[in-house]
Amino acid sequence: MANRTVPIQIKTPSGADSSVRSFVVEMTDLIPLGYSEVRLAERQYGAHLSQWRRLVSELRIKKSDPLIRWRLGNEINQFVRQLKVKYGMVITNEFEALSLDLGLSHDTLGFIIRVPTLFTKSEVEASHLGWSKFQELMGIKNPAAMRECFRLLRSGKIRYDKEIRAFKQSANRTA
Repeated sequence: MANRTVPIQIKTPSGADSSVRSFVVEMTDLIPLGYSEVRLAERQYGAHLSQWRRLVSELRIKKSDPLIRWRLGNEINQFVRQLKVKYGMVITNEFEALSLDLGLSHDTLGFIIRVPTLFTKSEVEASHLGWSKFQELMGIKNPAAMRECFRLLRSGKIRYDKEIRAFKQSANRTA
């Protein structure tokens, strides 16, 4: 486990093809971290990108499938956590880099990265809800209210996005 965190940025080196991605580290941070560790983490990022791009391709076909988004978000979160724990690296431009590398907007990435932190895989699978329902749920600021709305959705007491929005508006007013 790393003793301290080192800020890194994921960038395309000047003059390089846009598909080339490098971890940029301050020289003073590189010395204790080690060049080989940075290069290893870079290669791992590249390997993960290939897996994540396959999931993004699936998303483009199955647009309303929340489980694919949950898997993508979970894999990204695990990689980011591994970088921090194993190497002490923290990506300071995570959304910018992933947006560019995966071809997704910052907002879309925000939802994708948040969904596995709020719902378990089994909850997503068992709910049989489409992605739009999860997006609406994540807009509820109070976690207890979000959970209550999720329960109402699963029980069929709330069925439409319009009903979720009304619940969300009420819940966020009191939050």
